[in-house]
Amino acid sequence: MHDNKTLGVLGGMGPAATADFIAKLVQLTPANCDQDHFPFVVVNDPSVPDRTHAFFENRENDVLNALKRSLRRLEAAGANAVAMPCNSAHHWADQLQNCTALPLLHIADGSIAEARRRRPGATNVAVMATPITIASGFYNVRIQNAGLDQISPSRSLLEDRILPGIRSVKAGDIGAGAKALNMAADQLLEDGADAVLLACTEIPIALKERLKIDPCLIDTTDALAKYSAEWLSQKLPKTTLHGDVCLQASA
Repeated sequence: MHDNKTLGVLGGMGPAATADFIAKLVQLTPANCDQDHFPFVVVNDPSVPDRTHAFFENRENDVLNALKRSLRRLEAAGANAVAMPCNSAHHWADQLQNCTALPLLHIADGSIAEARRRRPGATNVAVMATPITIASGFYNVRIQNAGLDQISPSRSLLEDRILPGIRSVKAGDIGAGAKALNMAADQLLEDGADAVLLACTEIPIALKERLKIDPCLIDTTDALAKYSAEWLSQKLPKTTLHGDVCLQASA
């Protein structure tokens, strides 16, 4: 079924989000026995510097170098492609892709494809995410390329609801996280969003129950797991590689 291809999971940002991705990938596998499951290897390194702080404090190379270390470990373990279950870390996705011949399965590509499946008539897509994911613009580029319009959260919504909700999940307080993040999702829908991409991998953990009944919310972790499963099943076209010359990042 998977032609002996092995997925590399570049994780640790945070550990709960990585575990959530792995669980979803396993659940998506049409397996009747152990041998039918997709092979994957995981590097769960929580020492990667905080992506938001690094982005806004001009310390981006600290994150890139940490991601490259995990990437090298996945290459050495025999991975054939890489999935990175962290939205914010995709700010460095293009640089990371330039460091490897392995295809990097991009979370935004998988998420927009899932939004198309779940909400075929959608024209306005909101991105519920950390400031770095919003400022980086990689979702906006892909949303526009798909012929859709992006709705970004206001600064007050980010600071008062989304960031506190994400921090609560990281701290293990799922209840507090769910309360703040549900209110944020409601506001984005009121602002005209047809679909809301939960573009921080902590958010779907908090909104697990709502995701079961609300088709407007798109779980980007689940979307990446589906995208990865499609690649492992050879249902995606071959990813264009970016060469094998690694761009050097200074420490």
